[in-house]
Amino acid sequence: MRTLRYTSVFLLFSLSCSFMASGNDFVRHGEALMSQRDFQQAIFFFTRAIEEEPLSPKAYMHRARAFMVADKYQEAVNDYKRALELDPEFVKIFLKKNGVQKIPENTE
Repeated sequence: MRTLRYTSVFLLFSLSCSFMASGNDFVRHGEALMSQRDFQQAIFFFTRAIEEEPLSPKAYMHRARAFMVADKYQEAVNDYKRALELDPEFVKIFLKKNGVQKIPENTE
């Protein structure tokens, strides 16, 4: 676990120093951390993605999913709502791709 944290800190430092770092870089690293079940670190990287690209529904959707599995439900709801505001069609595609078959029409 300690090695993973050092690796995450090193990667964050590397990404921050790079002029090529983008929100997608942070999202990809967050996804890797999700697969390792390190939800708190994943949330951190998804948050960095949002800071880099605040209009990215993808980053909000991934962070919402991380909040859900970390039992931070209100934060998840807030991120899902923000993603819907930014791009409702993207949210539908994202949810279907991740196994949600029926999406309610009224999200309020």
